[in-house]
Amino acid sequence: MSHDFPMFWLNRATGWGVLGLCAAICLVITGDAPAQSTLRYDFETTTPSWRWGVADAPLQIRAHQRLRQDAHSGHGCEYLRFMAGHGTFVEVTHPLGEAYVVDELNLRVWIRSNRAGARLMARAVLPRTRHPETGAALTTMLIGSSYGTPGRWQSLALDQIPVLLEREARRLRFELGANVDTREAYVDEIALNIYGGQGETHVWLDDLEVRGFVERTAAPNVPGSPETVPPGSNEGPRHFQPAKLSEPGAAPDAVDHVELRGSIFYADGTPVFPRVVDYRGEPLRFLKELGFNAVKMSSVPSTELLQEADRVGIAIICPPPSLISGSTGETAIGPEFDVVWAWDLGNRLSRAEIDEATRVAHGVRRADPARSRPLICEPATELRSFSRIADILVFDHSPWNPGLDPTAWGTWLEGRSNLTLPGTPFWTVIQTQVPPEILRQWSALAAKPDFQVHPHAPVLSMDLVREQIHQALASGSRGIFFATSSRLDNDDPTSRLRATVLELANTELRLLDPWAAATKHFTTASTSRSGIVGAVLEVARARLVLPIHRNRLGPDRFASGEKFSYTVPGVPAGYRAYELTPAGIFRVRAQERVAGGIRVTLNEYDEAAAVVLAGDGRIYGTLAKRSQIVSRRAVRLERDLVAAHLSEAELVAHRLRAGPVQNAADALLASARADLTACDAFRTQERLREAYRFARRASRTLATYEAPLMGHAVAAARSPVATPFVAALATLPEHRRFLEQVKSRPPQENLLPTGNIENFTQMQASGWQLSVLRNNIVLAGADVSTEVPNQGRFSLRLEAHAADRMNPPTMLESAPVWVTTPPIPVAPGSVIRVDASIRVPVELDASVDGLMVIDSLGGAALAERVQSTEGWQPITLYRAAGDAEQMTLTFALTGLGEASIDDVRVRPLGAPLPFAPPRLPPAVISERGRWPPRR
Repeated sequence: MSHDFPMFWLNRATGWGVLGLCAAICLVITGDAPAQSTLRYDFETTTPSWRWGVADAPLQIRAHQRLRQDAHSGHGCEYLRFMAGHGTFVEVTHPLGEAYVVDELNLRVWIRSNRAGARLMARAVLPRTRHPETGAALTTMLIGSSYGTPGRWQSLALDQIPVLLEREARRLRFELGANVDTREAYVDEIALNIYGGQGETHVWLDDLEVRGFVERTAAPNVPGSPETVPPGSNEGPRHFQPAKLSEPGAAPDAVDHVELRGSIFYADGTPVFPRVVDYRGEPLRFLKELGFNAVKMSSVPSTELLQEADRVGIAIICPPPSLISGSTGETAIGPEFDVVWAWDLGNRLSRAEIDEATRVAHGVRRADPARSRPLICEPATELRSFSRIADILVFDHSPWNPGLDPTAWGTWLEGRSNLTLPGTPFWTVIQTQVPPEILRQWSALAAKPDFQVHPHAPVLSMDLVREQIHQALASGSRGIFFATSSRLDNDDPTSRLRATVLELANTELRLLDPWAAATKHFTTASTSRSGIVGAVLEVARARLVLPIHRNRLGPDRFASGEKFSYTVPGVPAGYRAYELTPAGIFRVRAQERVAGGIRVTLNEYDEAAAVVLAGDGRIYGTLAKRSQIVSRRAVRLERDLVAAHLSEAELVAHRLRAGPVQNAADALLASARADLTACDAFRTQERLREAYRFARRASRTLATYEAPLMGHAVAAARSPVATPFVAALATLPEHRRFLEQVKSRPPQENLLPTGNIENFTQMQASGWQLSVLRNNIVLAGADVSTEVPNQGRFSLRLEAHAADRMNPPTMLESAPVWVTTPPIPVAPGSVIRVDASIRVPVELDASVDGLMVIDSLGGAALAERVQSTEGWQPITLYRAAGDAEQMTLTFALTGLGEASIDDVRVRPLGAPLPFAPPRLPPAVISERGRWPPRR
């Protein structure tokens, strides 16, 4: 009789009497030793049992079946035929159960192939050792013999498995540390690398045997990490989770334990990269489907919300319940809060909140001692003090400035981290919407009280969201909060567009889970384009390279159709390069050793793609499985976002039908439309890689169209914040029209008579306010100076210098000195022109914001930021008063150095200007009949 399942077998030639005698002798010798058997698979039935695993070569499977001929023994064998391109491995695997690693364990399999080179391997699982990044039981591959007789059957063997495991453990201890523990190790899978070269390969497999099989038995689960079991202890076997990696986006249905280990956040023993969204009342299942694994709530959730989160499998971050009073009679936090990942102590905290935050933190830790849930908060100042109170700090600083160097935000994040206690982890806030100050300015400048750009705030482009994410990861962020001010499930085009952007952002992040949770910035890679660098992040046996742009509007960012290369330092020999995109992971053939590292050359640049340099084929396999799960949906999301961007760009082009660049613009838009059409054609054929490539190409073409428009708008106003209309592509026609109309409306009398800085006594009497931050780090002040005024005899000078000039701070947490004008009366509904002359002779240190000029109408989102000037530099800001009856100006020196201000004028332009409201793009027809599709 033949079987398709493993058989415990004995040689029938042995007489039963002899067998019984041998068994009795074995029992006498071994006592209670586990029973050993031989496991055999004879492949006699019709259903194949080998599985295709990872491969780094292009692969086409031509046949995979059971044959009733050509067997090594019996009547059947398993047959595989495939075409392979250039590579090094094509893996097939077979499960074995769980066999303890004992001296008698050895593996055999018979193979015949038309090519030499196949090699036998087995996966060993070390249940007492956790992988430092995935948190699962550590696994490693043991290598056996190889095939060398093409055309003939040959037995491949894997013997002396305990010896091989100890050799591998020594290598792992050198790489991962001394805690690698091989006790209770077991083998659960056999693997064959059947790659024999390019071309067609035929493989026949038969008679798989596992001798010395001792089945692994489960023991009660004992809480604690593997490190709590010291190597060499005499404790009995324990039951640990099997080696596994959760699927992208998978969130535990019930999280029993969360904790911080160093800077890494763990949920049920697995590293997690939190992808958190502000909760605005949406169904939690909807947010889970968008890829979020947690929601942030501003108040303690109701019992119904907690139960819904538990059902959906999404975590909650919220303030602690009110029963935490800080008194001696706290009640323990109950199991209804098991879905909570972290307790939130508040936002924009300053010195005044330190005592209250300390009291609440102590109360939470007394009432929630067993859960180890971290405390988080977002401090505005006193970062070192709050890092003593909270376990994780949240950083939020996203100036809305198209002309700002994108790397400045990453510099700010790293600087903020340096202001905390060493080792304090931080999570980062990512902006997703136009700030409300800009929306109010749009509305007021339209001179229609009931006007709204849209019922919900317009959306940041996917490029800007991705840019923030890459900067956050490169700066060491261990989690991301996506800031929203309105619901994502509203049934309107803008809300659906925003949901699409965030789903794609989560999809790209999920590809890197759980590596994003544990990676660290290793170095920086140079590139073949001056405006782009690569942030090199280090994980075990791998490097991840993310593109970082120095100039948001630079031409290097958008060049298409050209090869693009990274030169990555510090990569060990033997690492292979792959391009990781939401559509899949692909081997990069153009890889060479050069002075300075390894040069990896891509066929074309894609800012959505990362480069993975891996020294372990398993990393490639894991990423391949992840991208396979999300690729179809990711390509659809990318396509829909490109379609929306194209629709918006075509509308803007129609409204800007003038100028010598119109023909070039038409050609670019036509090219993007053709690429989108090609994307749709490839999607229909399920050729996802090509579909994604054409969607990204269309996106870069649209960026090529948009960048000079934005650059021209900034140049025309001499500032990216001169008007609020530079904030988005859709409002550029309003920006141009605004600038044309203000030329015919000369400003009226200055509403700030002391803005000439000529009479200090009058300035004080009228209400000018000086604020100086007092601490032992910075010495700051202001005066009215006669040194190099722009007009008249005086100018206002702000200064800040390090108290210890031999050891100056690298980043200041707040402005050391600022000056605010008295309230300036303005007429509601009027349009105001603000002018000032600024001089910053030397670039300011310890800040990315420089000298900030903040008007109360536009707020921080529309603040002018000046790092240095050549002589005196004029600035001009246009603002709408709206319903306001007064406004103020603040000049804040945020770094070390000096800055001077002169000739400050605040002048109305007269009656409101009759502007048409900015128009949103029309709906784009999709396969579901409308865009973006309703969920």
